This record gives sequence, C-alpha cells and structure tokens, in this order.
Amino acid sequence: MFVSTGNNFGAGQIRFKSYQAENYLVLNANFSFLTGNPDYQAAEVLEISVPTMRIDRSVEVGVFVGFRDRRQSYGSGTCYDGCTLARSWIKDSNTICIEKLACMSGKEKLYIYIAALYPQLNQGLSDGKQTKNSISLTPLPECCPFNSKSMFVVKEHWVMLLLILGNVPGAISSSPWAAAIENLPVDIQGVLPFCGGSQQYNGEFNGLSEITIKEGRFSSRYRCMVQDGSFAFAFMVRGDNEGEVVEEWPLFPEDERIRYIFDREKQGEWVQPGQFSFELAQGLLLLSFQGWFGSNGPGNGNQFEVETLHPLFPQGRSGVVGRTKDGNRLAIYDIFCETSMNPNYGRVIPACSAPKDTLIEVFDTNIYTYNQY
Repeated sequence: MFVSTGNNFGAGQIRFKSYQAENYLVLNANFSFLTGNPDYQAAEVLEISVPTMRIDRSVEVGVFVGFRDRRQSYGSGTCYDGCTLARSWIKDSNTICIEKLACMSGKEKLYIYIAALYPQLNQGLSDGKQTKNSISLTPLPECCPFNSKSMFVVKEHWVMLLLILGNVPGAISSSPWAAAIENLPVDIQGVLPFCGGSQQYNGEFNGLSEITIKEGRFSSRYRCMVQDGSFAFAFMVRGDNEGEVVEEWPLFPEDERIRYIFDREKQGEWVQPGQFSFELAQGLLLLSFQGWFGSNGPGNGNQFEVETLHPLFPQGRSGVVGRTKDGNRLAIYDIFCETSMNPNYGRVIPACSAPKDTLIEVFDTNIYTYNQY
C-alpha cells in the first residue's frame, strides 16, 4: 500500500493497494473529485504523483470513469449513473497518468476506479501459465446470474476477475443480488464498477452499478439499467487491506437521511416487538431493523400511516434488503408508498419476499438496494 503525494486535478490524497513485480504493477484505487475546481479545468492529462515505483513506463491500460445521476421517475427513485473507459499509463517511476475525457464535460463530480495491471513498456510479460476458474455461486441469484464466460484467475499476489451478466429477467428490482463465489480468495476486497446497460438520459454512456467484493462474496446495493452482457473486469491485489474499510452495504451519512420510525409494538401489526424505520437518502430508500421479527409474507403487507409524508419520500414501489435468520439468506421488503385518502397523511405498505413466519434478523443496521423499473 502507498498513498499519493499530490495530483494536478484537485483530488485529495489517494490510497493505492499495489503489487509491484520487476516488469509489471497491479494497482487498486477508487477516488472522486469535483470537475469545477481550477486544477482540473487547467489539466490536459490527469497526473498523480506517487512514491517511486518499480517500473518507469508502462503500456496503456483501461480504467473506469463514472458519474452519478439519480432522478425521480414515475414517482420512484431511479438510477441513471453512467461510465466509460479512459486510458491510463505509468509516465515515469513517480507518475500515474489518466486520460482527461472530453465526454465528461458538464458532469459535476467524477468517480475513478483503478483495478488494473500495468506492464512495463517494451518488455515481454509472462507470469507463468494461468489456471482459469469458473464462477460457481451460492446461493444462485434468481435475478442476475453470470454467464459461462465469467471466470477468475488466482495468483500468489493478485486475482484477475471477470464477471459477465447472463440472462436478466425483467423483474430484477425486487430480487436480492448477493452470493458467495466458490474458491474466490477471501483476502481480496474492494468496490468495483459494473459496466453495461442502456440509459434514457445518458445514452452515450454505459450504465454504471457498483459491486462489493469481500470475504469471498459479491453483493450489489443498487443496479443501474443492467442488461445481458453487463460486466466487471478487475485485477485485484491480495492481502494489502490494512486500514481499508469496505462495507458490504455502504451507508449514507445521518444528515443526508429522512427517517420515519414505526413502533410495531404500539401499532400491534406484528407479534414480535421492536422498531424499524424507512429512510430516504438521495433517492435511495432504506430500512433499518432493531432485533428480529417474523415475516408477514409476500402478499400480506401491513399498512402504516405517517403524518406529513415528506415530499421527497418516493411514491410507488421500492425494495430494501434484509437477511433471514436461518442460513443468512437475503430477503426483500417491497415497500409501496402513496398518499392516503386523508391528504395530511401518507400510507406505507411493506411486504416481505420471505415466506410467512420466516425469522428475519439483520446483521447490518441499514441495508438497502436501489429501486429499478
């Protein structure tokens, strides 16, 4: 691991995980910056200054550059995030370069994902014969299986991972997307861009989702217009995780949330006592739990009325994720929000995908998935 010593585009200090061989580097870093700052406006090429690396010049490789675009569509929060590839290279032993993309002009904030292998320029690269491992998932996601070309390669110091989406059913919005990948090393972790899918508002870009790799599992907190062939491709450094915190389900800061709390014991809707809350954060609907409870089943949504439903609270259906107590499987809550007959109140109707009376227990306080239509 090393940290940058500077850059010419107004980003803060950047942390890199790295493996440095004699004739190649594997680098991992995620960072973001505002495009309105003067340094970025003046830069022709994005340059990151770093401590001395083992190679002094590399071939060009690809890194992902993305942006956020969250909108209210037909009464519900919808994701129109986008991304594309930019060229990246090692300019000298102290400088990493990234192409400045003209197509990103007008985007307020950019997100860079580096998960690449940089070979030394004008040298052959051979790290021995590679053994391909097929992707086997447990449990198999109903919504988003990977196709047979998906694979990973395990080396002593890094892993190459390729995930390609197979057939995507239309109703992916209310299905969990998380599973363990058999034999994937548990010492790699990070948030990767998942690229692909068409968009209504950013047609010149691919859709951008994020997946988390941690402890041999992958999970996705939201999916942006994904379709067959959407993919993630990464070289991930093994073991260089000290000081890095990767949340399986990243959370929004408290001051960015709008929260409604319903006391089930007072409402009398469930036998099990406890509280849960619906939250809205930048178009994302969240559900937080305290304790455990029994599922009311897919078709048995209970109705709650809330005084003065917040105008940003999404109308229509959204999905949030919980976990069942037996087997740590995922369970989806479908939340339907609408204005009740009394204009001073809003109505919230949840229904759980887990069978009736299944025990639900949550190990993270706030867990959610992005709503899709």
